[in-house]
Amino acid sequence: MSKENDKRLVIGKILNVILAIATISIISICGYVILVEKNEKIKTGENRGSDKYLEQIKEAMDLVREKYYGEIDEEALVEGAIEGIMDSIDDIYTRYVDKEEFSEMVQGTSKTYTGLGVHITYDAETEGVLISNVMPNSPAEKQGLLPGDIFLKVNDTYSSSKTYYDIIDTMKNEEPTTLHIIYLRDGEVLEGDFTTEIVIPNPVSKDILEGNIGYIRIFSFDVGTSTEFFKCYDEIMKSNLKGLIIDLRNNPGGVVDEACDILKKLCPEGILVKMVDKDGTERVISNSENNKLDIPLVVLVNGSSASASEIFSGAIKDLEAGTVVGTKTYGKGIVQSVQKLRLSEGAVSVTTSKYYTASGVEIHKNGIEPNVTVEQSEKYSKKWYVPVEEDMQLKRAIEIINETKK
Repeated sequence: MSKENDKRLVIGKILNVILAIATISIISICGYVILVEKNEKIKTGENRGSDKYLEQIKEAMDLVREKYYGEIDEEALVEGAIEGIMDSIDDIYTRYVDKEEFSEMVQGTSKTYTGLGVHITYDAETEGVLISNVMPNSPAEKQGLLPGDIFLKVNDTYSSSKTYYDIIDTMKNEEPTTLHIIYLRDGEVLEGDFTTEIVIPNPVSKDILEGNIGYIRIFSFDVGTSTEFFKCYDEIMKSNLKGLIIDLRNNPGGVVDEACDILKKLCPEGILVKMVDKDGTERVISNSENNKLDIPLVVLVNGSSASASEIFSGAIKDLEAGTVVGTKTYGKGIVQSVQKLRLSEGAVSVTTSKYYTASGVEIHKNGIEPNVTVEQSEKYSKKWYVPVEEDMQLKRAIEIINETKK
């Protein structure tokens, strides 16, 4: 093959990359991710100035091809170019998603994996990987990790906004392995070795509290969470409950469709959430049926309830489907679309819009104010785990149910 043909091939590949990225469009709504497997048609007239930037990329690619002395993996170069485009945007949620991670997103919680068994989120203050919840009977629980611990370094990788997802990949190996972790707990830097095991994800847990009050905790809104929720819901509702508590504390969010599917079975008819895109286009998710429970419902939230959790609690509050108890939520009200690239094996996650409650509250950086504000005791005000017997927010939720007349 001649150098001229090689150059044409590279130009073609780069054109494909740019055009693929230009096809990003919102297909469905998501607090943390929206899973999309089909591309929209490429829109014309939206690549203003792209010729100039295309030439810059072509120049760099030509230089590498002509000057680099070793073998070149062109697919890896193109993938790296896409990843670089995403990483150059100052937004942790706008990023390249490789084919393995995208596959995991699509498969959701039905698949087991090898890991520590923790629900995690990104902590902007420390740029660390923060444990929002520890799964019961998980490797993390057995080895003493606690909600609120912040991973600063895992093996050889320091945590930052750029390496957050790399650390997640490191913690999810195909085979059990030992991870050396440096982490922060209550201001003290600790370190230790932690062994991963096979974990079955459990985004939902259930219990029946004293007084015949149902309790369901949703740890995150992953793909399949609504299915797991209704399994728990159907089972405990057989007990002729006096009331129901749904605990969203420390829930970092996830797939908004999962949250809305649950809301539709708990709320009266009305708007659940409004989405506003970059161009001002407004889209709405509504509930078309009156499914308000005939028993008292309380939703627990705190400052680490984010994203889809805020949509959930905001809808419960606005539609008067129940009482929101706790403290003001986190305030993460931006929406990501994850779009499978047509000409690449990976996908891209892009922040595409903001969401608002039915009453018009912009959630981003504002959060949801509960109907009833309840702080934890000073002893647990900065703790992520609170024993049930000392949980002031849970106690107030129980009181509200007992006080509510049927």
